[in-house]
Amino acid sequence: MRLNPVREDRSIFSYLFLTLITCGIYGIWFLHQWIKDINRMCEDDGKHTEGIVLYYLLSLVTCGFYAYFWWFKVGERLYRKSIKEGVHSDISGGKLLLCFLLGMITCSFCSWYAIHLAMKATNELAVIYNQKYVYNIAVIDANREED
Repeated sequence: MRLNPVREDRSIFSYLFLTLITCGIYGIWFLHQWIKDINRMCEDDGKHTEGIVLYYLLSLVTCGFYAYFWWFKVGERLYRKSIKEGVHSDISGGKLLLCFLLGMITCSFCSWYAIHLAMKATNELAVIYNQKYVYNIAVIDANREED
């Protein structure tokens, strides 16, 4: 059975543009697809990233605080997966949380940067995931010493 590849080309610019011209509909769809891809790539960690319905409902009930917690958890999950796969990543839960908090005083510019970091980490992990599980290409570990 061949798996469908995980998207490797997410971009903050296309995300912002398409979300703007579709009045936010693309942003909701994007988040849904992105969550599915994260759960698929990180399924071996035993955790599960909650979907958009729970994300939006709990964010609404908690006046947005759940969204910060959710992004922290996503950042930590991507960070741990990057370490496991041997990928240097600029992401961590704390960095995402800090960017989102700074976004409150910078007209969301830091928040968009945080989303960019999360997309970049996801793209890097998607390449490895697709090579291993979709295309069945042996991934050579550059850090492994030859005997």
